Amino acid sequence: MKTSASICAVAMVCLAYCSLAAASNEYVIANNDSLYNNALTVFALNTENGTLSKVTALETGGSGLGNHFSRIYFANIEQAISPEAACIFALDSGSFAGSDIAAFSKATGYAKVGNYADASLNASFQGGSLALTPDGKYLYATYSDTNNIGAWSVNADCSLTLINAYAVSGGGFLRVTPNGAALIVTAGVGGAELLMYSIDRDSGNLASVGSLTFCQAGDCEFGALDITKDNKFVIVAGEYDGGNAPEPTSFTARITNHGFVEPRSWYLKNPERVGGNNVPFLGASGYAGSGNLYFGMGNGMVTTNFTENPFKITISNATEILQTKSDAAIAVTGSTLVMAEYPNQIGVFTINQDGSLSELSTTTLNGQYTGITSLSIFPATR
Repeated sequence: MKTSASICAVAMVCLAYCSLAAASNEYVIANNDSLYNNALTVFALNTENGTLSKVTALETGGSGLGNHFSRIYFANIEQAISPEAACIFALDSGSFAGSDIAAFSKATGYAKVGNYADASLNASFQGGSLALTPDGKYLYATYSDTNNIGAWSVNADCSLTLINAYAVSGGGFLRVTPNGAALIVTAGVGGAELLMYSIDRDSGNLASVGSLTFCQAGDCEFGALDITKDNKFVIVAGEYDGGNAPEPTSFTARITNHGFVEPRSWYLKNPERVGGNNVPFLGASGYAGSGNLYFGMGNGMVTTNFTENPFKITISNATEILQTKSDAAIAVTGSTLVMAEYPNQIGVFTINQDGSLSELSTTTLNGQYTGITSLSIFPATR
């Protein structure tokens, strides 16, 4: 039997999300990554003044990695939201019985449907990432401990059924192309190989298309990735670990039906010394082919100008976050940028005309051993 508190929480979530069809409300969904009693915290975002108002916390019943894991990987994207927010998923990387994915359903007022795991899948080493196909039919996850990708089928009630598991060194970061035809994955924790799989639209199974190695093992390191709206280019956050090449760096490649071509490296060295490149995010105009491309860094954010034709990435500004170490997870809507600030804060910034940031608000997540590593803005506005 549900307690009155849990009924109230479900009602609050339902009230918030049932209004999404009006498209006037925007939300920030953050995976707390709490070592104990992990949860997704849902905030209403006021893009005019930058305030976040807590709607509720969706308790996963599992465990994250917490903030005391020295090797935690900040580029993980640990939540996924299906179209119309019909289903919401959260990865519990640190669950002791094996990493699980918690599922929540709009149809039941965002009550938890269940936790889905398999003995062959574990992300407790440095976490993992989630990615949904645009139609919400298939969910893919990486697992850094067992070095594989899990392919899951999303059922009508938001429960998950494991389709298959695919071996991949390290189980890095992943994203589905906007047309839903392919899955792109970085191989190896701290690796420098990019993998591409075609997605069978009828079964969700993956088939290897090809791979691309940008540098020798140990010479450079990958973070998360983003893909242009026309499915033609992949942009990877990264940095060189040795040699004379400056860091931070971005790696790019053209996507074809037969794999990757035209690999390039872009140096993002800046006088503000913002470094430690972890997460790229294309703003709406950049996503469409010409506009801003943002990089969430280890101590701030770098804004670049991005064009597909001619293909170019140039720095326009960099902002160091002095109050606390940046968590690097970022999301953008219009001229508002939301950034995770390690270990348990969310900063909301306005993006100025010159690409610099001005902080509007900072919100602290509550919870034991909270180590926020992941957030999303819903609905997607690009």
